[in-house]
Amino acid sequence: MMTQNGVFELSRRQQILVGIGTLATLLGTMFVAKSLLPLAALLGAGIAVAFIRNGVASIFGFIILNLALTIHGKESLSGNIPTAFDLVVGAILASITAYWLVKIRLIERQQISESIGILFISLFAIWSIAVTIIGLHNDHNSFGDALREMLNLSPFLILPILYERFVKPDSRQEYWLTALIIASGFITITWNILIFRNNVAEAFYLYQTERATADLTLTCLMIPLLVSLLMVIRKKTTVVGAILFLIYALAGLVISLTRAMYIAVFVGVIIVLLLGTPEERRSGIKRGLVTFCVGSGLLVPTIFAVRILRLLVFNFGLRFLSIQKASTDPSLLNRYAEWRDEWNGILKSPILGHGFGTQFRTFNIIDKVHLWMGFSHNSYLYLIFKTGFIGGLLFIIANGWFLYKSFQLARSPQLSIFSRTLVRAVSGFLVAILIGAYVGPAFDRKSVLIWMGISAGVILACDRKIRNFKLSNRERLTIL
Repeated sequence: MMTQNGVFELSRRQQILVGIGTLATLLGTMFVAKSLLPLAALLGAGIAVAFIRNGVASIFGFIILNLALTIHGKESLSGNIPTAFDLVVGAILASITAYWLVKIRLIERQQISESIGILFISLFAIWSIAVTIIGLHNDHNSFGDALREMLNLSPFLILPILYERFVKPDSRQEYWLTALIIASGFITITWNILIFRNNVAEAFYLYQTERATADLTLTCLMIPLLVSLLMVIRKKTTVVGAILFLIYALAGLVISLTRAMYIAVFVGVIIVLLLGTPEERRSGIKRGLVTFCVGSGLLVPTIFAVRILRLLVFNFGLRFLSIQKASTDPSLLNRYAEWRDEWNGILKSPILGHGFGTQFRTFNIIDKVHLWMGFSHNSYLYLIFKTGFIGGLLFIIANGWFLYKSFQLARSPQLSIFSRTLVRAVSGFLVAILIGAYVGPAFDRKSVLIWMGISAGVILACDRKIRNFKLSNRERLTIL
């Protein structure tokens, strides 16, 4: 028997037989291999299939696997070969993307989406595949790197489609997704704090403390989301919890020691406040000031009590102020040199680009060495270098459309308070990411594109709800 979703249902007798057969297979493979690896592999494959075949579960899968990658950390074997864990996770995420694109477009022959944003992202994907195939003959181009870089971008194509099709605004699925994102944010920030603490404990010199930037993007999403929630929530216990979590998220941002994201997130929060009603804006500013006072009250005594933290704050404060010395700051000079060399590479193929997987040669001023780079500290130059001005323009237009649409939806009376809260939050987040992308690698990182994809999905789902509402009103008037 087939359900409306196209999934075959088995009778109870058939389910029992399948269960007995599966158990016998597992026991047989364990007996032959004398290892639990076959069991783990089959269970993993079963879980992967369950995630892939369900739209909402696929979104959950992206979030959970991204959290697993964050905690697992970046590891590679000799020759920069990815580990088995990374390969398995990458294969699952790629399978989800391929399955839904084939199912929606080829098997069901449905339109992927009616939005202009998805149209331009789809055109960008097609263009990227074409120019990458053309560019594979270039020197310093690797098929493995090309595949990895394109798969890193794939969440921004598939997640908005899945969210728009399977997650209705104000539905139980959306509440659970939001709760999972918040829980992932808490775990990620905690993980970064633990990393930073270990770095401080093990450092001999001050510069060895390094940064705590494991999925910093999710931390940057938590801050606008919590500010947006503080603008509307009324329950006192919830307000206190949100303020404490916001302080925690700000601490996670501070220990990242990333100057650009400090400024970008601040601008994103301003956008969130501006998109609210006057009453919501006043509430957000008032509670933001309370957060600042409580956070300062906790931070200042801690800094004076712990000498190493005092040294770190003083050292990074000087580094932050060095932004003003744009002509002498070593970090900025190194970025200028990198961008100049990347721009020279762009001019060699401005229309088609060089394709994903291609590297450009640059000179590192700090280490005084020449090297080949496959990523860039300017994500816009990165896209133009890989896909030419046409590819870069397609990607920028798509993001511009999502932002434009989110600004329209933020005050729409047809949306609930919860939906407007989410739209404001993702608007501020996208602004922060697009600003930070100017001076940092963003569009080549899977975690960044996952959260950008979910943000775009929230916008598309709310836009679809309003379009359906207007269509139903038009039909009602026609009948009358």
